[in-house]
Amino acid sequence: MKRTGPREYTLWFVHPTWGLVKLVTDRNSEDGLTPGPASLTVTDAAGVVRFSWRHEDLYWFGPAGTSPYADPKDQVQSPVDTLGHIFLTFDPGRYNGVIVLVPTTTGFEDLQTLPPPDDYQTRFYCAGVVDLGHDGVYEVVEPDFCGATTYRWRGTDYVKDT
Repeated sequence: MKRTGPREYTLWFVHPTWGLVKLVTDRNSEDGLTPGPASLTVTDAAGVVRFSWRHEDLYWFGPAGTSPYADPKDQVQSPVDTLGHIFLTFDPGRYNGVIVLVPTTTGFEDLQTLPPPDDYQTRFYCAGVVDLGHDGVYEVVEPDFCGATTYRWRGTDYVKDT
């Protein structure tokens, strides 16, 4: 992962079908004081856009581990865990949220974590990304004021700890 502009991050990874791809996140709220549009674009080696998403109003959007507003204990070293899942964080103005993209043979499964373009309510709104087991497999954790819940990967989805 590399910061490729004042509001932009680029991440290269190998997709199971498309091969080497470039994922770019961009946001238009450089100071974080005013919201702006944010986008995500994945292009293959030939420059073909394979996946895209856009949101109208975010204060922050980027790969997990890059937000200056995240709780330090939620910082991970890479936005991609050892399973190959891609974690992105967003801030619509109150709490941070987590987007999880799981590469599949047909594209990505977002596990109902991509917020609609004009809303912020989604599955992992008010959550952070952590590596609780220090094993490279990340968990999604809600802080105490949002429910104090941990979600772990269970083969097909992130499941709430009981």
